[in-house]
Amino acid sequence: MHLTFSNLTNLILSLLLLLSSCREPDQYPETKPDRPFTELPDINSSFPFGCTQLLRAPDSIYWEIDPYADEEEEESPGQKAFDELSNCYRGLNEVYAVKPEPEVNTIIPLLVPSRQFANESFDTTLFFRTDSLKYRLPDAGRYHCYYFYQSIDSLNSEYGNLMLTDSLSGKSWVINIYHSVAAEQHLKFRFYFFTQDGFLLMDGSLYDNGCRLRKAWRANFDKNGKLIIKNTHI
Repeated sequence: MHLTFSNLTNLILSLLLLLSSCREPDQYPETKPDRPFTELPDINSSFPFGCTQLLRAPDSIYWEIDPYADEEEEESPGQKAFDELSNCYRGLNEVYAVKPEPEVNTIIPLLVPSRQFANESFDTTLFFRTDSLKYRLPDAGRYHCYYFYQSIDSLNSEYGNLMLTDSLSGKSWVINIYHSVAAEQHLKFRFYFFTQDGFLLMDGSLYDNGCRLRKAWRANFDKNGKLIIKNTHI
């Protein structure tokens, strides 16, 4: 084969281009995703989480409301207890949402039953919504703990849900621990007090003629990390 000067020049240029493209792998710049899959929101609260007034309240509270009472008349102890709890939880829920929200592989709804769940004014799908993260709590055992809150103005309803994410399996359980829902002639509500060992739930109803509060559910983590929920009034 006879090589001309032009052919030789083209061959040398091709070899140089080929060599310049053969870079070692470690010479390429390292690339990382904008948001690693393991990224979690910062912890912005602590245990215990909730209002201490709930612990001080009796196991069951009931008081009547006199529609003809003078507005300046002193509130009953039961009315004061309810007002204190309502104002405390309202303050907890009014904080700004937290970013980023946790990435979840599997969500398992965990329904803690109550008589008010049968009321048609409840949208039970909202018991398991995780759209607006308010608090990343410290871990409870092997669980990452999150509190989500959503207010639905058109339904005059509020929902606060606890999500427990198993750091080993990645599965998440969602439990409704707070709600305030207006029905036709009354208000249904649930309050909570959460620690690293479990939580306490207080359910109640408010009517024109009276109000009832009851410590209804208590949940604890056993030695294997399983959440055990017990009805406190059966």
